[in-house]
Amino acid sequence: MQPDETYMKEAIKESYLSMNKGNRPYGSILVNSQGDIVERAHNTVLEEHDPLAHGETNVIRRYCKRTKKIDLAGYTLYATSEPCPMCAAAIGWANVSRLVFGSPREDFKSPGYKRQNVRVADYYEQQGIDTKVTGSVLRDDVIQMYEKFKESGQRK
Repeated sequence: MQPDETYMKEAIKESYLSMNKGNRPYGSILVNSQGDIVERAHNTVLEEHDPLAHGETNVIRRYCKRTKKIDLAGYTLYATSEPCPMCAAAIGWANVSRLVFGSPREDFKSPGYKRQNVRVADYYEQQGIDTKVTGSVLRDDVIQMYEKFKESGQRK
């Protein structure tokens, strides 16, 4: 198994934790330049009543708060889904060097994300953000997780 797949499996585990707490199934992992997972997080929007508490923003906030760093150059963020515009901007502001996502946004349309009309790679290019983007890592595994979420009847 390649390193990207190994880390994405960990992000998927975070998605299941999110789903089990009644949130949408999004998870993120932050990895340093030595390949260590330094932070894990998932979507906590519903449990925290915070529309900004996406997996990506949570992983950045937690790590930065704990380490007192705000520049994540050299770090890779793994997200189960292509980040929304808010999270894409947060990743850029944090200066994350690389973003790896599991599935593009159109794989999870049915519960409703209609506001995501900008591809993260296009956004970074337009804004001059130097974050490298790799997509569709373990896409089938992420889709399978989405299907379990839809079957559970959770659509909040």
